[in-house]
Amino acid sequence: MTIGRSVLVLIFLLLNFLFLDDDLVPQVPPGALGKNFGNFWIAMRTGFSRDGPGGVSDSNEVALIFDAYGKTPIHMHQSRNNFVVGSVGEWLINEDCGFKTKYQSLYHNTIVVDSIWNNGDANYGQRGNSCGEFIGFYKDDNYCYCANGVAENCYARMKKFIRKIVFNKDGYIVMKDEVESSNSSQPRTYLWLLHIQPDHIYGDSLVEKTNKFYIKFLSPDEKEIHSWLAGPPGAQSSGVYVNNSTPAVRTEFLSAIITKRADYPWPPSIRKIDGTTMLGVEVNNTTIILYGKGQAGNISGVTYQIGHSFRLLKNILADLKSNHQYYVYLNNQYVASFISTNCGTGYFVIGSPQTENVVTVTDIPY
Repeated sequence: MTIGRSVLVLIFLLLNFLFLDDDLVPQVPPGALGKNFGNFWIAMRTGFSRDGPGGVSDSNEVALIFDAYGKTPIHMHQSRNNFVVGSVGEWLINEDCGFKTKYQSLYHNTIVVDSIWNNGDANYGQRGNSCGEFIGFYKDDNYCYCANGVAENCYARMKKFIRKIVFNKDGYIVMKDEVESSNSSQPRTYLWLLHIQPDHIYGDSLVEKTNKFYIKFLSPDEKEIHSWLAGPPGAQSSGVYVNNSTPAVRTEFLSAIITKRADYPWPPSIRKIDGTTMLGVEVNNTTIILYGKGQAGNISGVTYQIGHSFRLLKNILADLKSNHQYYVYLNNQYVASFISTNCGTGYFVIGSPQTENVVTVTDIPY
């Protein structure tokens, strides 16, 4: 046997071992909670137990794909800051015809301005020749975070649209969107699009798909939830959208998406946490995720209350100062410290037997 042929045989045996050996146990790669694909797309998922029939994670996993750039040589859709969510073996939150046939912003889970009926009209949605502007990405074993904006010429009526996403290891998704009119003297109505058919809409703050997911909207304070079954002529579009009730030059949308998973409480507990400088949610009495109020970043400190006892309460904070030292106090007692990430996020775990608790995070130690 020649040396060349021996090498080929060895390669074949190696490939056979890697791909055909039934005794191999699949292992989740390190840092698998999220991956940044060249600042174009971000993928986040809780694990890799097994795939469902649609090629997405099964009922015990959650996956999110985020379209940061929205424009490549083979993908020219007006889809900056679009996202989809998969769980329970299917894409629960998907695009409307999306990637295959429809290009306009209306068909994606993004934001349009002043009117939803913008099919083919870039005056309300995104312009086809613009792109996203990547801001930041971070991942560890506890959570994944990304932030992305759009080029200033992306919209005719909106100069700022920054979408921030926290995805924790339990599959809880909390998203903040910061928007601002292109004209400081022209207030706008911003429409937050989601292509789903919910079973229930509760007031102005909660959307439910039975045994699938809950979506809770925490801001703006004055908002409306609408559903639609048909778009403009020929659109074949459907879904729900949330908009600010009163036109504004700038505003924020804060939302939490919780999907049903095996061995997790259902229906989930989603409680609003309104801190001194930050706003967010507590999910299932185990996880708190907060963003800075308004559009101000570089938060130096926050105080918030927790009305129950807890053993291992995970806290994820965004909009902090980057690479900055913080100290955590529970009921005026020092309990932890952390250094924020390059993206201005931080993480800590605390416990308390008390039923009334006050948490303070500050960059000035007591």
